[in-house]
Amino acid sequence: MIQYEVREIFFQKGRCIMAKIKFGVVGTIRGITFIQLLQHMGDKACLHAVCENNDALLEKAKDKIPADTKIYADYDEFLDSGIEAVVLTNFFHEHAAFAIKAMEKGIHVISDTTAAPTLGDCVKLCEAVENTGCKYMLGANGPFKRGIQFI
Repeated sequence: MIQYEVREIFFQKGRCIMAKIKFGVVGTIRGITFIQLLQHMGDKACLHAVCENNDALLEKAKDKIPADTKIYADYDEFLDSGIEAVVLTNFFHEHAAFAIKAMEKGIHVISDTTAAPTLGDCVKLCEAVENTGCKYMLGANGPFKRGIQFI
């Protein structure tokens, strides 16, 4: 089993504060909402990296991605960029494999669409969560919920 570094928790004026979580976003079509949302998270989270392997889509999204954000076309390099959590907004049939690979590296996962196309892939995904201890959240269609459309 992989050992994970426990986040250090600080106490300031009677309130618990965690260090800022470094997020990565995979995909810029649906992911653009998360890219924008993460820029407004203050001291809770930040956009650290974006992974997009389609140059035309990346070009369309560049004006909404902060200049200091790392950009990758290769998913493996992206996972090694120092992110602590990833939002998967790529094609749904890729989510299980991408999520498992991230969790095997100790990276927590939010899937923005259906988790997997087959029951077998769902079982592998559940086993990865159990084996790694990482958090997995199925946030299907999050960008289109009224609560976050204000951005």
